[in-house]
Amino acid sequence: MKKIMFMICALAAVAVACTSETKEVPAVSFETAIPVTSGEIATFKIAVADYSGTDPVSIPVTFGGTAVKGTDYIVSAEEFVWGGENPVTSIQVTTLVFDESKTVSLTLDIPEGWKAGNYPMSETNLSAKLGYVSFERSALAITGTSEIVVSVYNGAGQTLKLENDAELPIIVAESSTAQENTHFTLSTKTVKIPAGSSSASFTVSIAGDEAVADHDKIVLALDPGAKFSIGNYDEIAITIWGSAWSKLNGAWQIVEVSPEATGMWGDMVTGMDQIPTVVEGDGFTVDIEEMKFVPNFQSAFCNYFIGESNIAKDMLITDFGQSVGNKISLQLVSLDNTNRYFSSAEQSEDKVSLVGIAFEEGETAGDEILRMYIVDHTSKSFMPELLDFGMYLPEKPVAVEYGNFISAAFKKVN
Repeated sequence: MKKIMFMICALAAVAVACTSETKEVPAVSFETAIPVTSGEIATFKIAVADYSGTDPVSIPVTFGGTAVKGTDYIVSAEEFVWGGENPVTSIQVTTLVFDESKTVSLTLDIPEGWKAGNYPMSETNLSAKLGYVSFERSALAITGTSEIVVSVYNGAGQTLKLENDAELPIIVAESSTAQENTHFTLSTKTVKIPAGSSSASFTVSIAGDEAVADHDKIVLALDPGAKFSIGNYDEIAITIWGSAWSKLNGAWQIVEVSPEATGMWGDMVTGMDQIPTVVEGDGFTVDIEEMKFVPNFQSAFCNYFIGESNIAKDMLITDFGQSVGNKISLQLVSLDNTNRYFSSAEQSEDKVSLVGIAFEEGETAGDEILRMYIVDHTSKSFMPELLDFGMYLPEKPVAVEYGNFISAAFKKVN
């Protein structure tokens, strides 16, 4: 009987001992050896097995690698917390210095009574630059308020949708002649491109109605910050035309070629058949926003306006005219696709010309009349005699001083 009782007690002791030896120890591990990265943020997550307690357990982390915490990157938490009311099961590492040669590692400090799982350490490289940021254009003319677009691109030049918001400072460059809040205003000095987007915009507005001489150039620079490299256009040059010049936008058709076409030298001009004439439907279109001048001429004007040009504001002549009582202000614009020889047979090497523009009152109320003065040409198809008499200035506009210009009137058609 004693032997039987001893054996029962021995078996019970063995059973208790076996039960104690097979009890599972909680294990903690990173979910993956490499964290999930989205843009400049790397997310380290942990997984826990065989823990059935209800009390929170702190799991400290040792940060390592060649990158320096607080300088090259920041973290969302210093330790993990498993369980409790405020668990922390992921830590985000946000890149500050975009240098993919630097590494960041997180190593778990295993709590007492716990064991390490498959991945006690997880490591990644800092993010490379997220892409390229650029103004969408390098130049713009404004007559009131215009929108400026900033976009981000990937290495292949394709638009890039951001994973996270990006804020990009806008700087008024020292090369600007216009003064902020005096000659122009900006809607913001920091452009925010929201997550899921590839661009954002802000507006620039002229202050007052007219451009101020020597204060009509705005140069804005883009600060790419740490996340981006500079793309095609890190600056945009904006010319203030003044509100009156909004009238220049649109399509114009010719209504008159002035007798001034022959200037004061009419009695010695030959080749008169090549003087431009009024041809129905002739004209041009101006897009100030795109800074484009598109000619459409069938008459001899086509020997001068040979194709679509970029248009830019140039100097203002305040005393243009032949007599004291007939002085006008003439705004010169630059066109970069003309034939300064005004010839059907010969093309000038220099295709950039200056053309004068002034607005006049039409005979009918509401009519908008634009008077164009071709003041920058060295004609080889008519008035060639003026070359022999030295009637051209050595600098642009070459034909303006001696009345050697062509004047034509155009009517707004839209």
